[in-house]
Amino acid sequence: MLTSLVALFSGRPWDALEGISIIIISAILIMLMVFTDYFKDKKYIELSGKIKEETVPVIRGKLGATQSISVWDVVVGDVVLLETGASVPADCLIIEAQDLQIDEPDPIQDGND
Repeated sequence: MLTSLVALFSGRPWDALEGISIIIISAILIMLMVFTDYFKDKKYIELSGKIKEETVPVIRGKLGATQSISVWDVVVGDVVLLETGASVPADCLIIEAQDLQIDEPDPIQDGND
């Protein structure tokens, strides 16, 4: 910017124009990046607000007591107790089941179909 001002006052306006245009293009690019980051963050906050905090009953530890924990707190070794219509919160091994039916959506489909 300083070189543009020096060129402008030294009688070389075309050199000043080149410097000013570089500054303007840089400012436009920076503003575009700021706006895209802002809208990405806004979308992320909106989507993360839609994630509801679900709990799942598990048997944890050697005592075998059933407790309800967040789906985000399921760890290796937990025995997850699923009932009809429940979602599986993590990768699991099936220990026991009666009349098990699985409705697994196609991950390629959009979900709006």
